[in-house]
Amino acid sequence: DGAAESSPPGDDAGGGGVGDSDTDDDLPGPMPSAPGTPSPTTDAPDRKETTVPSASQLSDLASTFKSILLLNDPEIIECVCLDPTSFRSLCAVMEYDPDLARKGDH
Repeated sequence: DGAAESSPPGDDAGGGGVGDSDTDDDLPGPMPSAPGTPSPTTDAPDRKETTVPSASQLSDLASTFKSILLLNDPEIIECVCLDPTSFRSLCAVMEYDPDLARKGDH
């Protein structure tokens, strides 16, 4: 008759392709966390431990960024200016430039 016969669902005659299994036994479990890493299920997600950099650290960072920008490399300047987050961060750090005569009144 020439018509192709289809196998019923769950029959292994289909070649065992993706999605043929009815169980998730072959799927990997969650990745184990590294020692000392907070577990997302046991630790409170709303507690974030942030460290505020000191004024001297921000001053050093501003000097470093200033030196990089003074290289006058178009690729670096383009990279900083095209990403709004990077640009805002750079502007914020540059307020701690030790070469400024006085801080801005914002």
